[in-house]
Amino acid sequence: MRRMGMMTRAAVLIAACAAPGAFGVAAGPAAGTEVRVRIQNPTGGTITKAFVVIAHEWIEHENEGAEEHQRDEMMKAPFDGTADFVISVKPGFYNVFVSAYGYDPKCMKIYVMDGHNRALVFQLVENNWIYTPMVE
Repeated sequence: MRRMGMMTRAAVLIAACAAPGAFGVAAGPAAGTEVRVRIQNPTGGTITKAFVVIAHEWIEHENEGAEEHQRDEMMKAPFDGTADFVISVKPGFYNVFVSAYGYDPKCMKIYVMDGHNRALVFQLVENNWIYTPMVE
């Protein structure tokens, strides 16, 4: 008898959680969290022909197992066509690397929380000492 009561409660709980809008949560997948990167030259102008790579750090003691995360997960952030490089990510620690021809590259470690978009601005310094090998 007691076992039947526990099974009934479990069935009701599962049904309630499966119902759309249960407990005030909207049905469907949650919107992805965005990292938005703007790259500027020393005068504040936007550099659009740049390269942005975001690498997710795997932290063994957190919830994520090795099966759910590739250790070498690197993502190139696409240019949005106006001023920024934008990519949707899951929560966690990321290494963000930016580079553009004629400028020194930069990188930064960030933490992204679920539902909190991150906006980053990198101001790159011109590099006048770029070595271009000549073939004779």
